[in-house]
Amino acid sequence: MSGPDMEGMRVKPWEVQVAGYGYSQTPYFAVSRGRAIADALGSPAFDHLSFRDFLKIVRCARAEPSERFGERFTISGRAARYISHNRQYVQFVWDGEETVLNTHPLDIDQPEARRGTPYYEEPRP
Repeated sequence: MSGPDMEGMRVKPWEVQVAGYGYSQTPYFAVSRGRAIADALGSPAFDHLSFRDFLKIVRCARAEPSERFGERFTISGRAARYISHNRQYVQFVWDGEETVLNTHPLDIDQPEARRGTPYYEEPRP
């Protein structure tokens, strides 16, 4: 593997740290640093803080993308780009767009794009 395919990717991974609250174990995926901070502010943990107070305690920097970040695949024939996955869903963006969506791994046309999920089986020799 040659590393992440960032060409044409508007969404980037961001690490958000909030003083007194630790940091997110998973990156925020957003178009900009400001959007990542706004997404973090949306957490119910910060309902008691004003936007001004939140800005005083938040730090945000680009996170290192995973090796698969930006990987190309299709969902029902439509071009998509890989963002991340958990045990249940694959997070993706439609090619050229910026809204991160979830799909079930079996919705992905290419079986190899399901790797890392329980729905991927290694090819047999």
